[in-house]
Amino acid sequence: MNIIPQIMDLVSSSKPFTDIHLEEGEVPMLRGLYGWEEVQSMEPTSRDDMEPLLIAIDQNWNEEITKRALSKPFDLTNWRLRLKAFQTRGGEKISVSIRRQPAI
Repeated sequence: MNIIPQIMDLVSSSKPFTDIHLEEGEVPMLRGLYGWEEVQSMEPTSRDDMEPLLIAIDQNWNEEITKRALSKPFDLTNWRLRLKAFQTRGGEKISVSIRRQPAI
């Protein structure tokens, strides 16, 4: 499954939050006014779910993520996103952090 449409729905929503955290095998989390909360409408994220997002960050993500964290900005109409992908748990899992800021 491609998780990008669900992420874009979250980003475009009026819900007040600054960050989205995706971790392989976990339910996506939002950092809102009162801390972190699960995105109730989403299922735990698999590596396959995240792959289209990882490819958008770096075409060679599978090789590059073993060397360093990956980072890329995306400018949308109303928002600027900073995506960071990195390994966790000694390289067993992949996580993606998405920071959402108003576009200038």
